[in-house]
Amino acid sequence: MEEKKKNQPKVVIKKAAPAFIVKPATRGGGLDYLHITLILLVLILIGIALALSRFTSVKLVNCEYGIVNGTCASQSYNTSAALMSAKRIIAGYAASNTSLSLIPYYTIPSEYNAIYIQSSKTWFVYTPYIDPYTNQTVSMLLVLNRNLSLNESLSQTIPPPYTSNDYAVANGTVKLAGHVASATSKPIPVNLVIDPYSKGSVPAIKALINASKRYGNAITPEYDFIFTATAQSKYPSFGKVETQALAAYIFCASNQTGFQNFMNYTAVAFTGNPVPISSLNTIINQSDINYTYMRECVLNSAKPLYYQSLFAQFYNITETPEFIVNGEYETISTRLNASIEYALSGV
Repeated sequence: MEEKKKNQPKVVIKKAAPAFIVKPATRGGGLDYLHITLILLVLILIGIALALSRFTSVKLVNCEYGIVNGTCASQSYNTSAALMSAKRIIAGYAASNTSLSLIPYYTIPSEYNAIYIQSSKTWFVYTPYIDPYTNQTVSMLLVLNRNLSLNESLSQTIPPPYTSNDYAVANGTVKLAGHVASATSKPIPVNLVIDPYSKGSVPAIKALINASKRYGNAITPEYDFIFTATAQSKYPSFGKVETQALAAYIFCASNQTGFQNFMNYTAVAFTGNPVPISSLNTIINQSDINYTYMRECVLNSAKPLYYQSLFAQFYNITETPEFIVNGEYETISTRLNASIEYALSGV
């Protein structure tokens, strides 16, 4: 038996070869090729992820104003800014020496509308106004560039002298930049700044008299006189004292109940030149105004007239007549009621 076992061949069991062989990358050991491969794979994946993150920030979307730095560009200005710019441009027409100077007081800001045209990068702003002669609404369109400056007006070809810091705020009313309301409750002051020799002076005074009747205790009328180049041109022929006397008499009479009668008589005697003092005294007696009061008031009128000139300087008024409503709005005679009503709506 033992001999048979010795003569039987031995069974050799072979071990399975490894799926892959990991060899050191260097003879001294350290990183092997498997780890190097894994590290390279990780780096490649990180690079792909970064590339995808940058790519996905620029999406194929409908960007109305284009793509800048991987994001949709936006307008530099919005509709509100375009409308405000248009209101300032309209206010600038007040300085025009033509009939266009009426536009700021007949425009209708509540009906303004602005549309942005991407293809031309311009704003079209609809700024209608009421024609003072026909009382019809007139279409007016301002074309503003991307910086909201005036390119052109499609209603007429003459641009305003400048873009004002003031702006048309309501029908018949221009908001004065840098000025705030004088009163926050009724009555509100309504100041007429006037050179008695300027064109339209008498109608302006009558407009404030009528407004005083209409609005009663809701307003406080004030008459502020200055002597512009128009009055000064009378000095050589009539003298400074007699020229300025008309302003003193009107100012003093404005505090009396007979003021309307006084102005009716004065309007008849006024020809554009100084009314003689003797004629003014006669008008006082005809108007049922206290003569003693008037004499004292006229003799002491220099100081209040000086303060009135400071008021005009504060509002930078060099041409008259001009109405200042509640210290922050400006208007003209024919739009006085609209401006007063707008001011009263805010108190």
